[in-house]
Amino acid sequence: MVRQILFTLFLGGIVLLSPYGLKAQTATQIEGDYSLVSGSSFDFKGNSLEEIFKEVSVNEIDELDIKGQLSEADLGWFKEHRKSFISLQSLGIRDATTPIPAECFAGLPLLRDVALHKSTALGTMAFYDCPSLEYVTVPKVTSLGEWSLANCPALQIAAFPELESIADYAFAGCEQLNLLLGITPPSSVSAKAFDYCPSARYLLLGNSNMSMSNEELQHAWDAYDQAAGGANWQGFSYRNLYLLNNSTEYAGIGQLTMHEPGSEVRLAVEPGYHMEGFVWYEGTREHPIGLAHPLELQDSVYTFKMPQANIWLEGRRTPNQYEVEFDANGGEGYMHGQELTYDKPAHLSACAYTRTDYAFIGWALEPNAPKATYDNVQMVSNLTPKSGAQITLYAIWKPQNELKEFSVTYGEKGATGGKLSVKTESAAVAAGDKVAEGQLITTSIEIDSHTSLRCARLVATMGDKSILLNVGDWLAVTDDVNLTATFVSGAYSDKAVLHYKKAVHGGRIEITADGFPIAEDDAVEQATAIDIKLIPDNRYKPRAIIINGLGVEGGVFRYTVRGTTHIAYCFERIESQKPDPNLTPVGQLLSTAQVVPNPFGDLLTVENAADVLGYQLLNLQGMVVASGTHSGSQRLQIATESLPAGFYLLVLQSAEGSTTLRAVKR
Repeated sequence: MVRQILFTLFLGGIVLLSPYGLKAQTATQIEGDYSLVSGSSFDFKGNSLEEIFKEVSVNEIDELDIKGQLSEADLGWFKEHRKSFISLQSLGIRDATTPIPAECFAGLPLLRDVALHKSTALGTMAFYDCPSLEYVTVPKVTSLGEWSLANCPALQIAAFPELESIADYAFAGCEQLNLLLGITPPSSVSAKAFDYCPSARYLLLGNSNMSMSNEELQHAWDAYDQAAGGANWQGFSYRNLYLLNNSTEYAGIGQLTMHEPGSEVRLAVEPGYHMEGFVWYEGTREHPIGLAHPLELQDSVYTFKMPQANIWLEGRRTPNQYEVEFDANGGEGYMHGQELTYDKPAHLSACAYTRTDYAFIGWALEPNAPKATYDNVQMVSNLTPKSGAQITLYAIWKPQNELKEFSVTYGEKGATGGKLSVKTESAAVAAGDKVAEGQLITTSIEIDSHTSLRCARLVATMGDKSILLNVGDWLAVTDDVNLTATFVSGAYSDKAVLHYKKAVHGGRIEITADGFPIAEDDAVEQATAIDIKLIPDNRYKPRAIIINGLGVEGGVFRYTVRGTTHIAYCFERIESQKPDPNLTPVGQLLSTAQVVPNPFGDLLTVENAADVLGYQLLNLQGMVVASGTHSGSQRLQIATESLPAGFYLLVLQSAEGSTTLRAVKR
């Protein structure tokens, strides 16, 4: 992977290695390999990309590694057909020196990492609007065209050790951007190159083919200081930085991040989980230095101080376990406690308590609760996110003479030849019979011997709840209940696995069947209709859902499962939060506007503001904290006494377009 290239570091220097091997290719033909979302891999060889992929379903390709020279025609073909590469996540081009033309890879929704080993330039909008792009390694690129990597909000690290020129808006809207540049500062950098990049940014300095001594690194720092006139170059921090490689891929931090020595590293895990065997150690997995340092969890966060070294982080994401104790709450008898695991549904133990003249109707979290929270033997999950916690459930009793009666109805659907039966602990229940409140019922099925059927699904609808049951499960009746068994042909289960990630940059996904959630890598019956819903984070909206290489726009989709199913998806920022090359012309009206002084205090002042029509002040999270219009005077003043200290972006609008200024409140 590209991040493995980036992590092979020495103190203060870097060696870039290929994720596809070290041996250079000299073939005159184009060759390489690709893999599909299904997991199948194929080698290829040919004279052009058009010839190679003529009979290939390119919409199913998720990894692509190309060797040999690519002509302008080859890259032009890819540009023309790029919208068909909807599943592509990893791209490697080993030998081609041809500059990447404008918009060649723009808009690829799932593209995550890129390694262009010998390409020398990225054209205008070459990788524009790739919402999933995280890592880019291009060791020979010397120039970046306008908008070449703009609007890639997930981009974490981009390595350009020989970069000389950065055009307007090259990295605009890259919210998490960190860079690796060469020891000599780029000679030409647009003042707008890093517009709409609100997050703190770090810069590693290195060399593409050798490690650096401390003396060489100091010279590099001095060169960037001089290029910036004494300030941090382009707002980047670049002294004493080290890399953290998070091999777990689960803690709440990027897989590869930069940190300053002594800074606090906070690693958050999702509620209900912890990292088993969670440690960090200096060096790399292949070459660890010294002993591992264990991490302890406090309030779902692991913290430690970053050392003066590159480190590796390891651990296993593990669900928490907790105890459930049962309190008789006025009843008699004894029950063992029950150990449950987070995100693993389980039936509560059947109530073994009794109370004279009372009936047990369920469990509650408080002894004096007016009604039960959980029914007897109810399937439950996630009663608490805390590891080792103890939850006490109190028996809820109701006088026998106050018990209600509820009707029980049931039937079958689907293939004919199956029969559903219901009974209590002591007697059969006919369809339409009534049973007492809190009574346990269970089911059985009979299959006609002349058919080959099975029960694919058993659902109980009780009040406003739908409950998915297994045949033979017990159910406490607390309302009128209807049970429906769905029969299908075939004596053996024919299921398909659903593969997906439950969260990506910008949001998460929910997948259900008949209202019941389907977890990652769960199996469902063939021909099951599943409902897919994308849930965006703040400032994002659904971009696409991609199922086995076929894409649909929007955030809601119903799909009938047929065979193993791979579901990918992505989000994009809402229009008001992302830069747009069609809406942000480069003009002259605001070219002399500047914040004076900068850093500012309780009043932010903009000089040379006569052409300003309006403004927006954004914080590091991209949220608008102040906005307004301007009268046309040379000076614009914004009251900022209520704002905390930190970095801000000031977007100024004129009749010609807009410009963005960086400002710091002290």
